[in-house]
This record gives sequence, C-alpha cells and structure tokens, in this order.
Amino acid sequence: MRLIVTRPAAQAGPWVNALQALGLDAQALPLIGIAPPHDLAPVRAAWSGLAHQRLVMFVSANAVEHFFAARPAGALWPAALPAGSTGPGTSAALRGAGGLVHCAERALVGVADAETVAIDQAANAKQPPPRPADSPPLRHPPASRA
Repeated sequence: MRLIVTRPAAQAGPWVNALQALGLDAQALPLIGIAPPHDLAPVRAAWSGLAHQRLVMFVSANAVEHFFAARPAGALWPAALPAGSTGPGTSAALRGAGGLVHCAERALVGVADAETVAIDQAANAKQPPPRPADSPPLRHPPASRA
C-alpha cells in the first residue's frame, strides 16, 4: 500500500520522510499551493487593529507564516492578546513567530472550542461575545462572573 501526501510542496517532504521512517511507502503529490495574499492592505489593517481584539484565531501554520511575514515595520503583537490555534502545528508556528505571540497550550479543535473561548473572553470583559447577526444561538450561555 502506498500513502499519498497531498500537503503543499513545502510541507509534503517532512511528512513523507516521517512516514518512510516508519517503514511506510509514502510519496508526495502536492495538490494545492499556498501563497501570500496579492493585496497586503487587509493584513496590515489587521495588524494595526490588534490592540482592540480579545483573541486572534489562526487556522493553520500557513496562516501564521503569511500573517507574520506581512507584519508592518515596528508592529508588535500586544503582550496581553492571546492567540488561538486549531491544532499543534499551528500552535508551534505561533510559538515560533519570533517570540511575539503568547499561544495557549490548549489547541482549539473547532468551532465549539472557539465559541467557548470567545464566551470566556467576553465573560472576563463583562460583555457579550461579538457574533454575526445571522449566527445560530449560543450552545453554552456565558457564565456569570461575580
């Protein structure tokens, strides 16, 4: 049996090597490419607004790489701003982002965890979490904090 690794070319190699080290027949077949955005203005705007955020969620190591590559000169990550991730690879990328980010050791695994963090952040700030107008009702109401 052959395993086909469809990660982007830059990431396929380490996966293939790790699988082969386990004695598996693995081959890279990169089916997608990931590139920085053509227009960096929205990324720079996000950087300039970080101080007004309570949580920034990253969904991949690629997102971390491209976000930090577009960091405007002199822009710093706010010391009190937590960064969330969808898994250990994203968490590792955040911790390796020039020491600029405090990333919670608990990786978030999806919408439910992201919602829980947003609710917790909002409860700490004594405000409801920001939500799109057409979003479904919260599964877990914000905890009352005395």
